[in-house]
Amino acid sequence: MLSSGLIAPALLDKPAVAPGELWTRPLFGYATLLKAGDKLLILKTDGVLVLAAANVDRYEELARTRIADATTRALPALAAGRLYVRDTRTLTCLDVGAEVP
Repeated sequence: MLSSGLIAPALLDKPAVAPGELWTRPLFGYATLLKAGDKLLILKTDGVLVLAAANVDRYEELARTRIADATTRALPALAAGRLYVRDTRTLTCLDVGAEVP
């Protein structure tokens, strides 16, 4: 049985390509990562969506925004430039493939 008060803060880790190659983001929290081209879409369980560069050398956050008010534990889906996210109350579809002028 898990209690939210007993879960330790999570690290965001880059998989090691070779021994000793690793970057981390302490206290990042729990999240699901999706790679889309040269970017990472990182959906945190607290409803925050983070856009980061898919950079093996370092963590490079490009943007972040809250997209859900409730806990997001379901795996997000990315299809045709749309990101589908479900929290405990709603299913949301975001157009993440559009270029901003």
